[in-house]
Amino acid sequence: MPLTSANFPTLIEPGMDEVFFSTYDRVDRGSLIPVLYKVGKSDKNTEDFHSMTGFSGEIAVMSGGVTYHEIEEGYGKTFTHDQFADGFQVARALRDDDMYNVINRLPAKLALKYWNKRETDAASIFNSCTSDTGPDTTALCNTSHPSPISGIAVRSNYLSNATTGLLNHDNLHSVARLLQLQTDDTGAYLNLNADDILVPPALDDTAWRIVNSALRPDTADNDANINQNRFTVHVWKKLTDTNRWFVMDREIRKQSLLWFDRVPVEFRNVEDFDSIVEKYRAYMRYSKGYIDWPWIYGAQPS
Repeated sequence: MPLTSANFPTLIEPGMDEVFFSTYDRVDRGSLIPVLYKVGKSDKNTEDFHSMTGFSGEIAVMSGGVTYHEIEEGYGKTFTHDQFADGFQVARALRDDDMYNVINRLPAKLALKYWNKRETDAASIFNSCTSDTGPDTTALCNTSHPSPISGIAVRSNYLSNATTGLLNHDNLHSVARLLQLQTDDTGAYLNLNADDILVPPALDDTAWRIVNSALRPDTADNDANINQNRFTVHVWKKLTDTNRWFVMDREIRKQSLLWFDRVPVEFRNVEDFDSIVEKYRAYMRYSKGYIDWPWIYGAQPS
């Protein structure tokens, strides 16, 4: 039901779109979407990607000509852009009588709602990293990632253990090493660089001390801290598990973790001719996902 002068005696001023976007731009400065994702545009209903496997076998001494390998297709991923729309209504008379800038707070509230929706959706890939399946039919963080090439052993990028899954100096170093030793579909080393850590707010202080202490934290020994300045720590309020943390290769992540803005956030209004009610709505359309998983290693206490 639209607001009316009977239940809301004071109203709005022009410039609702300015209120909406000034609020949206303010909160969006803290968005982790452009930090973690490769953000792009799309002019289609869907975007399709297929990974390619690596080249198996050894490089032999050249004898008689070049050896050419067959190119094999890996797993596929289709990004389908979802639509989102929401809004509010205001009776025209109520708008005309506005004196105290009450209704113009509504666009700000709507902008905040839209920003939170995007951030929540972006974080959902990490929040559901052990449950939702990806292109290879397993979860993003899993102990048994298959290879499309037969005969290749399954690979792991997930550690859940009461002791080694805790975020501390030694465990961060160990998980970073596991990421660095990750292999591709053929079993060849990917030479990954563990340079990003993603944590929930509950682990913010722990991660900061591990990465920024000159000496090894939480010990009386005077050992140098091998983790110092090796990582960038990202803290995301949208992470729902207070104990789960991630180590990532930021460059390879940007090649796989993708966000498409089919229609960026917009805010519009129209007046219904017969009812003389002004309708305000925001709209956006986007998709997100990942093509492959080796860029990340997840850990948490079991």
